Amino acid sequence: MKFHEISFDELTNEELSSYDAVIMTEENLPKAAEAKYADTYSDSSIPFFFISASSYIPFTVKDPEYNDSWKWEAGKSYAV
Repeated sequence: MKFHEISFDELTNEELSSYDAVIMTEENLPKAAEAKYADTYSDSSIPFFFISASSYIPFTVKDPEYNDSWKWEAGKSYAV
């Protein structure tokens, strides 16, 4: 298994077609939740995993803002 770090500028369907999945790490969640990326996640043919997030909603719906209330807590899935 190989991991390759990409930038947010590379989050286009053309750029992502060569990957099996995208993993968003905890430190990138606030930027990943920006509304301009919501369609990318929803329309992509590959899965996105948001590590240390309690819900996918701030990433796929354009209005909610990501904040501490969306972070992982014990008893919830660690990756969504």
